[in-house]
Amino acid sequence: MAYYFRAFCTSDKVPTLAATLAWVKDRGVTVRVDPEDVSGGADSPDWGEAPLSLSYTEDQPPFYVELNKHEGPDSLAAQEIGEFLVLLKDLKKSRKRDEVIAHLQSTQFVVACQIPTTDFGDAGFHALDVFLAFFVVHSGGVIPPIVIVTRNRNS
Repeated sequence: MAYYFRAFCTSDKVPTLAATLAWVKDRGVTVRVDPEDVSGGADSPDWGEAPLSLSYTEDQPPFYVELNKHEGPDSLAAQEIGEFLVLLKDLKKSRKRDEVIAHLQSTQFVVACQIPTTDFGDAGFHALDVFLAFFVVHSGGVIPPIVIVTRNRNS
């Protein structure tokens, strides 16, 4: 089982991993990634097509991040957006619900972070919060307060 936190971003420009990690570091959090994990390079907008392992401390397990671009109805981003739209459909109609639906429908990319189910304490949540905050500040990101638990993301 895995727990995922996501930022649904409306910007049409994907920030580089290098810019993201520099911003996180400027806020006092050091997150390290194995350079060999970066598929397109840290200065590329294609940095996270495969999951990256992000370490925030030596003695705790990392969290994983991937970047899913909305490239049509069959893309992983479209599937993730669809999952959240289904959840929202059952909520009472309101202005806030409709704003979230409009945001999801405008999403250009999703930053999905998988956290470990054990040994992920305050330091891990702090690193995750700061990492995802970058996308809120710079990419029109919204982080829904819903955590979707999945057994296997490819099913």
